[in-house]
Amino acid sequence: MSQSFATGLSYGSQKVNEDASISEILLAPLNELQALAHTLFLSLSPPQTKPPPPPPASAFLECDKALAAAINLAHVHQIKQRKIDSLETEILQLEAQWRGICTELANGKAELEGMIEEGDERIKAIDEARNGYFSISIQDVGLRRL
Repeated sequence: MSQSFATGLSYGSQKVNEDASISEILLAPLNELQALAHTLFLSLSPPQTKPPPPPPASAFLECDKALAAAINLAHVHQIKQRKIDSLETEILQLEAQWRGICTELANGKAELEGMIEEGDERIKAIDEARNGYFSISIQDVGLRRL
């Protein structure tokens, strides 16, 4: 039984791809171990017919190696999953901050637009007052000439 992380993990007659889920990776050596144990128990049972020969000890060693590799892979997977969970929490916190900033910006924009509108009204009132003063001044000058 050879293990190669570049091409996937091999377990006896079963081969697991890199794309396989962690459950499939863990179940493959367990299924192989179950098959070996079943064959072993059949070989030890009272002979009804000719029992199969017991599996070689090397098959159990290879199965043990495959199971150890799968457990190590699962451990690495757990570490990566914790990192993903941590990053996901951080992203959610940043998103909440971002939404708060957007809300503050929207409120500030509305307040600024109100100030601009108020300023425009004051400028309009000043212009109207200035035009009214000039027209009064012109009328006053015209009345004084008479």
